[in-house]
Amino acid sequence: TGADQPCTTWTPLLSDGKYYLPSNDFSGLVSTPMFAEFFLPLVEQECRFLTHSMYHLDGPGALRHLDLLLAIPELDAVQFVPPPSDTCFSSWVWVYQRIQKAGKGVQVTCRLDEIDSIMQTLQPQGLYLVVHDVPSRQAAESTLAALEKWCTQIGN
Repeated sequence: TGADQPCTTWTPLLSDGKYYLPSNDFSGLVSTPMFAEFFLPLVEQECRFLTHSMYHLDGPGALRHLDLLLAIPELDAVQFVPPPSDTCFSSWVWVYQRIQKAGKGVQVTCRLDEIDSIMQTLQPQGLYLVVHDVPSRQAAESTLAALEKWCTQIGN
């Protein structure tokens, strides 16, 4: 990036430095030893190069590599993409909790009616929410107020 210029990518986040989402959608089709040998070193190298990184973990098949990814010190966050057949937050809360337990940020894509469940099961630190099905500005403002209160109560 240029001097004092923000950086962004295909996910709508801004960064004050080099930022990208390392990914390997093929990873869901390979074993963990194969991923560790052929792909992990490249992901680590990319994370070291970037100022900020969020790994794009594409689907349940790729979850077998999550522990390897969480062990990368330079990796800041994980964007887990559940399958289109089951995007319900409650089905994957254990993944998000595991990511947070490792000290990484996490992107959660959810519906508006899942916000209460998220506030009951996750921590606000490092949480990036992408909320769908917001019916009105009033609903959005009410949700933002609830999230702000949650963050304040947790001490963020």
